Amino acid sequence: RTYTIEDAIPQFPEWAPPSVLRQRGFASQMLVVAPRNAFRPWEEEVAACIHPAPPIVRLAGGIPRIRQLLRDAADDAIFLIGYQQLYFAADVAYAFSTVFVLSFGVFWAIKKTVGLRVSARHELDGLDISEHGMWGYPEHFMPVPGGAYIHPDALAEPERRREEAAASFAVAENNH
Repeated sequence: RTYTIEDAIPQFPEWAPPSVLRQRGFASQMLVVAPRNAFRPWEEEVAACIHPAPPIVRLAGGIPRIRQLLRDAADDAIFLIGYQQLYFAADVAYAFSTVFVLSFGVFWAIKKTVGLRVSARHELDGLDISEHGMWGYPEHFMPVPGGAYIHPDALAEPERRREEAAASFAVAENNH
């Protein structure tokens, strides 16, 4: 025997249309997960059995579109979604969780063994200089006219020598 929605309601209340479930206080909306080729029979059966028929919303498209459909739906709507979309959602969740766990593990291992940060000196100099000995974009970042990179220690060297000379001169004057 083939059951219609009306025949199934007394035996399977979970198959009842949202209007009946809502009257009985069970639910206000209904989600049907089925193959896509079952959508048309669901629509026809609901239209034949329920007067007035509640709106039927096919959940298709990407996540933003489905959110919009769910937000704009009537209180007693019946939602139809295909198995394919649920498989897609499961695949996306699996891929995300796999990549997250593996990346977290790799970065944790790097942090515990080698470290993720460079030294403070290399950070101040810039990695272009400390790793390659030259600016990555010299036309934008050269600190000196003429285009030659001068390390900050080299810029400080003449001042350091002057200070040492002044200190040694002061010591020499004090000794005489």
